[in-house]
Amino acid sequence: MISKKFLIISLITGLLLVIVWVVSYYILAVNSGFEGMVRNLKQAPEWNSVEITQARNKTINEINSFQKNIENRMSFNSHGNSSYDQCVKGVHVLGDNDPYSYKCTYRITNLYSFNGDFRKTMLELDLVLTNEGWQGEYTTISRMINEYYDDTQNTNYGETGLVSSLPSVQFQKNRVAYLDVEYAQRETANLDQISLDQMEYNLSNPERNQVYSKNDPVNLQEIFQTATEKDKYFLTLSIEQKYFEN
Repeated sequence: MISKKFLIISLITGLLLVIVWVVSYYILAVNSGFEGMVRNLKQAPEWNSVEITQARNKTINEINSFQKNIENRMSFNSHGNSSYDQCVKGVHVLGDNDPYSYKCTYRITNLYSFNGDFRKTMLELDLVLTNEGWQGEYTTISRMINEYYDDTQNTNYGETGLVSSLPSVQFQKNRVAYLDVEYAQRETANLDQISLDQMEYNLSNPERNQVYSKNDPVNLQEIFQTATEKDKYFLTLSIEQKYFEN
């Protein structure tokens, strides 16, 4: 016969096991699994450490090299650049599980202007980017030209006749560097489409999980006005690259 004492011990043991299982399940669920829990426990890097500084400088040099290779093959007038340094904390909660604990990226946006045939110039740029190893992320400049610029009935460009109404084009290189191409022209009244701070398709929402940022801003409107006094078209090439992830 099973003793009363044994039954009580068995019930308590079973209850404790259930509690442990529920608590464990809750912890894993809240952290989006075991990997998420591990990532949430990792410490943020030291932003000014030798390791981070060297990695950041290396990335800056690589981005500048990418930009210089493009500049050497295109006849653009340069109007300086803007930089944006950002680190974000990954989100690991209730099914939302970023593949990192912390990620840091550096972005440099070079500002250009040019005259002449917009279509011809942009197709030349598309060829230069392709030859440099850049691949269209969702589309290419040539497809954008064919599907939007050449279609005067299109509800975007067709209604305004402004290249600022055309969709921007994104490229990637070896899934390490990302490039965003945006454009405007002398008659463009609103430059809101051109972003110097954040490449939304590559970075998480900075308002939610940004832990470090530093930027070198420029007066975009002032530069645009100066550039378009002589040139009809205004172009920005933004290259962003990751330099830390854990």
